[in-house]
Amino acid sequence: MADCLEADHCDVTDNDRTIDNCSFQRDQFDIFKHDFRENAEKLGENSTPCTLDSNTKKEVANVVRSLQKAKYFVDSQSSNESLQDFSAKLESMAADLKAFLVGRGSLDGEFTASNVALPEYVHSDISLLMGGDDTGLPPEPGPLDGITALDRVTKAKIDSLLGAASILLLEYDDIKRILKSKATG
Repeated sequence: MADCLEADHCDVTDNDRTIDNCSFQRDQFDIFKHDFRENAEKLGENSTPCTLDSNTKKEVANVVRSLQKAKYFVDSQSSNESLQDFSAKLESMAADLKAFLVGRGSLDGEFTASNVALPEYVHSDISLLMGGDDTGLPPEPGPLDGITALDRVTKAKIDSLLGAASILLLEYDDIKRILKSKATG
């Protein structure tokens, strides 16, 4: 009987374990929220994690406007059907960049226990419980480490999208120049 309570493969669910796990996850999420707020206060309001700085927002907004302007110009050249793929690329790139302006690029609005990587247990506590000492253990990565890593990945993705958008805008300039030379020549 006791083996069944300890086994993970048992058909009978252990409600105490489920309740303990939910309680632990809630406590870990509370710790994460506290650490996140403390970290945000230390960084100041200009460099809050998971937000774009004002210069990047301006750059993204300007690139989106340029892409939309380029799309409208390409769409106005209805006589040239080969530009439809290019127009779709411009529209797709503008939509991808616009997603970061409204906050859909990295996290979906706010943190919840399901979208933050919370630990299942605390390694140092388990080590001490088993009679070991925690001096030899490496420091545990916390949920804030995951958020800052996500922030770096998000910023790298924005940089790559801005680079791809600048290439599209250079192609647009070439196409515009060619079309204007054909119209005048």
